[in-house]
Amino acid sequence: MTNRIIPDIVSESAVHSISEKASVREAARLMTERHIGCLVILSDGRLKGILSERDIMTRVVSLGLDSDAVAVGEVMTTRVTTVAPDESSDQALMRMQDGGFRHLPIVKDGLVLGMLSVRDLYASALGACELELKECEIYIQGETYGTAH
Repeated sequence: MTNRIIPDIVSESAVHSISEKASVREAARLMTERHIGCLVILSDGRLKGILSERDIMTRVVSLGLDSDAVAVGEVMTTRVTTVAPDESSDQALMRMQDGGFRHLPIVKDGLVLGMLSVRDLYASALGACELELKECEIYIQGETYGTAH
């Protein structure tokens, strides 16, 4: 069975966002404090953009720009690829692979419900492999294999 994004892989949770007027340093500090790799930028509750670690590295740090002087809105990604909560993990992974990114906002009816990361997909795949291995062991060895009689 294919996992659905919500609730099988991630649960709806607080979405970490920042103002497009905030400095990139503020964004980096928030990402560090929350142990997250990206933030969403909202306008009237709707997704306006996303700021990832890669955006900061390629559009600020590598160019030698002052992260206190650069606003999030100047360097955020505005053409954001998203995923619906009822899509499969395979669909999300293909979208990430095709786009070359590690995060997808989960969006339904224009509202951001959560954030899906490649780490979430990895954990889901690992869990599915462990379950399948356990089921194979039970099938091959029987449910009582290894128990005392």
